Amino acid sequence: GLEPLDAARLDRGPLFGRHGFRTALFHEGLRLIRRRHQVRWEDAPRRDWINEALEAAGYVPRVVPIWDGAEVPGSPDGAAGIAILGGPMGVYERDRFPFLDREMALARRAAEGGVPFLGICLGSQILAEALGGRVYPGEKAELGWAPVTLAGEGSSDPVLGGAGGSFEVFHWHGDTFDLPPGAVGLASSALYANQAFR
Repeated sequence: GLEPLDAARLDRGPLFGRHGFRTALFHEGLRLIRRRHQVRWEDAPRRDWINEALEAAGYVPRVVPIWDGAEVPGSPDGAAGIAILGGPMGVYERDRFPFLDREMALARRAAEGGVPFLGICLGSQILAEALGGRVYPGEKAELGWAPVTLAGEGSSDPVLGGAGGSFEVFHWHGDTFDLPPGAVGLASSALYANQAFR
């Protein structure tokens, strides 16, 4: 079962903490698109794990502040990689959140141009839908720390492969997706078959 949030455990998991963030796909010029919608665990500035890891590895992330009205780039030209993180909305709510269409167009153009793309949470759903998958509300919300298990090619994947067969991640979603045509599933959880793909 899923555990309630324990702020002391936020340093755990293969993408953060002692394992470090895997940055092999990125080099100088990364465009990082982030949402302001986030949960604060304490009344202090939030630590930016991804930017810290990229900067420590010598990369220069560029944050596009769409929460302040910045436009989503129309093209991945000049970007070494793109990361889109999470938010409380669903990909199917484009009528309420028009920037989702622009993010999906950017994700599609990145894939077509061979630009590395990291989608976390909503970002993975944006990529799935942009490439022909289907995103929809799941049967049950997945909230809290719970394991994901690498499947098939997941154990040899250059990003996730070093994490071991199963590892804990923090889940906060109620949506799920079908893999886009040609995608390879890499990880699943007890509740959802598609937790990671390439």
